[in-house]
Amino acid sequence: MMPTLLLNFLYPPLPSLFLAATSVISFTTLSFLGLSEVSGKHLQYSKFWNANPPPRPNPIRLSGRTGMLLLYAPALAAAVASFAVPGVVTTTSSQLLSLALSLHFFKRVFERNDRL
Repeated sequence: MMPTLLLNFLYPPLPSLFLAATSVISFTTLSFLGLSEVSGKHLQYSKFWNANPPPRPNPIRLSGRTGMLLLYAPALAAAVASFAVPGVVTTTSSQLLSLALSLHFFKRVFERNDRL
């Protein structure tokens, strides 16, 4: 009785077969990737992995500030808009989350980055 109660408290049963299947798939995939990293088979996922790509004809040059604005302005707009949509930001925790996202993307939009 006690182990079942403890398991239900720590990891309650999932409400659908779909969620259970995706949880098993995610756990299996992350376990495999974690063991691969530990054994020395690293993934090629670094943002510096292809640091010297072949030159493209007529590349578009943007300043770092313009690039950050283009990348993060839509996310900032969505985070700020979440305050205006009725029923989205109702609890204190959702207000704090929306505020944190808004501040994060505001910082990203206005930070100076010349390496983009």
